Amino acid sequence: MDFEMGAVVMIQDAGANGPELLQTGRTGGGSGAGPQPARAPEHCCSPVAAAGADERLFSIEASYNPHLLPGATRLEVVLTLSAALPDSRAADLDQVRLRLEPPRGCRITRVQQQSPEYVELIGLGGPAGGAIEVPLGTWGNESRDYFVVAELTPAEAGEEALAFWLQVLCVHRGAQTAIDGGRVIADWTADLALAAQVDPRVAYCNAQQELAESIRDGLGARCRGELMLATLLLGRAVQISAALGNAAVIRSLESVVEILNAPEGTVRLRPGGALLDLEMPRRNADQCI
Repeated sequence: MDFEMGAVVMIQDAGANGPELLQTGRTGGGSGAGPQPARAPEHCCSPVAAAGADERLFSIEASYNPHLLPGATRLEVVLTLSAALPDSRAADLDQVRLRLEPPRGCRITRVQQQSPEYVELIGLGGPAGGAIEVPLGTWGNESRDYFVVAELTPAEAGEEALAFWLQVLCVHRGAQTAIDGGRVIADWTADLALAAQVDPRVAYCNAQQELAESIRDGLGARCRGELMLATLLLGRAVQISAALGNAAVIRSLESVVEILNAPEGTVRLRPGGALLDLEMPRRNADQCI
């Protein structure tokens, strides 16, 4: 089954006896060839219900370019989780967790909440068998974006493989509920143009990460007296903030640099300027939940 990049396929869980979608295993020379049952295709937005319930608890959308060049191993995915319950029952979604289960030989290397605020999550969830469970706290009627990076086993053009299977776990009306979010699939292609396409949501997450690192490293360089490096890094932070339209970060950066040209990242360090904490918000597990 082929999907264009960014395509969204709507499915609904029909329970244990419901229909299953098929996804293709590795197609080129490897073991495990042939169709395998799956709960969702590689690009999925799957509103699913708790077993036996009528209301839909979450919708899950995966945004990414599944096409990798031969030998590539890094897959970047943005997961958008949306909870939609009547206001009277919105507080019923408690102890929400994101479960990511890669196959043997693959691993999840990064999980970050990107919106509504930036939160580092990788490492906060303990192992659960071969999977990673990340605590997401209590939810109301809201949407959150999560940036997930998976390291895969390299493959050749024409092959495809499972990157990870995802679930949302929560306590709903006092009962544990597991919501199947489907499988994220990668494939390998010799088509450079196809592999070079960048999903807009993934591009935004990478820009946010570079912004946080530029601010952190720039302030560190300024503290050490490496003024040329500090100017370069904080100028890059201003440039990224301007491209993202992040006026709040630009205002904060103006406490340590004089901005000469924001789109080009041209700045001048302010002598004796206050060293404010300009890093992107990074909350710990207790604050997150």
